[in-house]
Amino acid sequence: MTVDLALPWLSMHLGLAQLVDPRLRLLTDESRAFHENRATGRGPNSPEELRAIRAGLPEPAPASPPAVEELVAATDAASRYGSTLPRTR
Repeated sequence: MTVDLALPWLSMHLGLAQLVDPRLRLLTDESRAFHENRATGRGPNSPEELRAIRAGLPEPAPASPPAVEELVAATDAASRYGSTLPRTR
């Protein structure tokens, strides 16, 4: 797939050929064959199975410093947003 973008101040041609290092193209056929032939079923098959897997995981360690939680709103929608800052030296 190739996308051509033409804006008054920008002209860009973007496609797979521009995103992949040319030295890696030699591995393309081998990589595609690997992914076509590998077994499926690596992840959960349903939301219930995903919930069961998550329930069996340990609680994550608390962030240090803790995340700052804010409510971000636009027009008629709102969402909680958590951000963390890097530790200072």
